[in-house]
Amino acid sequence: MTRAGGSRSGAGAAISWELRRWQRSRRVYLLAVPLVAGPVGSLVADLYLRVGSRGAATVLGLIIVAALAGLILLDLAALALGEELEKGSLANWSLLPIGRPALYLSRLVTGVGIPLVSFLGGAGLVVLAADLVPAGTPSPALSIGPLPAVLGLAAALFLLGTIAFIAPLWSGSASGALSVGVIGGFALVTLLAYLWLEHTLSWGVVAALVVAGTVAAGVGYRRFLRSEGAG
Repeated sequence: MTRAGGSRSGAGAAISWELRRWQRSRRVYLLAVPLVAGPVGSLVADLYLRVGSRGAATVLGLIIVAALAGLILLDLAALALGEELEKGSLANWSLLPIGRPALYLSRLVTGVGIPLVSFLGGAGLVVLAADLVPAGTPSPALSIGPLPAVLGLAAALFLLGTIAFIAPLWSGSASGALSVGVIGGFALVTLLAYLWLEHTLSWGVVAALVVAGTVAAGVGYRRFLRSEGAG
């Protein structure tokens, strides 16, 4: 059986197969939560708390969307590899006409990348909706602007999702990955909150989070290659 290896066609076929697998499950509907529940929840919170500042409305909305997206991301990222490892079906992957790089990439894209796109969509709606908030009592605005804030949260979610994605390669289960992800989430939230309050959340921090997530994905890939039955 011909293997596609790490070619573009192999990666594309693997991602298409993953998307079809998602369509047959109910997980695909989770991606609508940050897009719908996030902005709606932000609007309800703005009205209930009587937020009178666009900056405060943006901050509150981004926090709500990021929290919802983080929960969805942790779940999907932990299950991307953890579910197969719990079932002991890792060896079955070698029977597919797709190489190991394509398999790993497809799981990373569907388990981490697509939920991140959902977060970016919800965050974009929140930023646009914040312009509808009428000017009122002055309150603290974003210290770094909406775009760096959104990208900073996305970078943090990328790192968090990548950690949850590769954790099953060591823990052997999705539940272990979720535990690692929750602990990592608390640490990242604490770090970002501190940097935000100290007005030091800069582009350098965003870049560092992206680099850390990329390194984690690379470490996980090396571990995946050494996994028994990975192909």
